[in-house]
Amino acid sequence: AFEFYESLLGGSLAMTSFDDSPAANHVQQEWKERIVHGTLSLEKSEIAGADVPPDDYKKLEGFIY
Repeated sequence: AFEFYESLLGGSLAMTSFDDSPAANHVQQEWKERIVHGTLSLEKSEIAGADVPPDDYKKLEGFIY
C-alpha cells in the first residue's frame, strides 16, 4: 500500500522489514519480509504504518470523527 501511496502523493518512502529489525528473532519465518515500520514523508506531514500479526491487532479507539 505504501508504494501505491508514494506513486500518488510523491514524497520519500522508508520501510523496514521484520527481518531487518531487532524483532527478527521474535517473529515466525513467514513474517520476516513483512513491514515492521513504514513511513511516507511528505512536504508537511508523514504517513506511518506497519504489518501487525492478527493476534496482536487491536481495534482503534479514542478517535473523534
